[in-house]
Amino acid sequence: MATPKTAAKAPTSTEEKNVTAMVQSIADSYQDVTKNFKGYGENLSQYGSVANETIRKTFDGIVAFDRALINFARANLDNTVEHGRNIAKAASVAKVAEQHQAFVIKQIEAVSGQIKDLSNIAEEQSKAALAPLFNAVDEAVAKADKK
Repeated sequence: MATPKTAAKAPTSTEEKNVTAMVQSIADSYQDVTKNFKGYGENLSQYGSVANETIRKTFDGIVAFDRALINFARANLDNTVEHGRNIAKAASVAKVAEQHQAFVIKQIEAVSGQIKDLSNIAEEQSKAALAPLFNAVDEAVAKADKK
């Protein structure tokens, strides 16, 4: 009479095939997981560098925008101070009104140009900051299309 220990040691050939197939399936699954982790690691590294570059370019864009904004504010302040000096030197109230009208028109034109310039800077810097991300997405799509 076979004991439970000896009965377990003597599987049928069908059972052996099933166990072997199951073990092979598990081994294949682990190999697939290993390959996927390697791919994930490479992707993570790539997207980490993309994120770093995007953040750096975003910061550079903010600095460029802020510099332009400060330069425009400085120019507007200089124009206002010059306008104040001209008003102080005006010979009559009519001249003050005339100078003030000319100053307001000049400032409206200047501010309109400055807003356009700031908008262009923001657009250029946004495109530059997002370019690495768009390139990475394009590469990923191209890679997926090859599969």
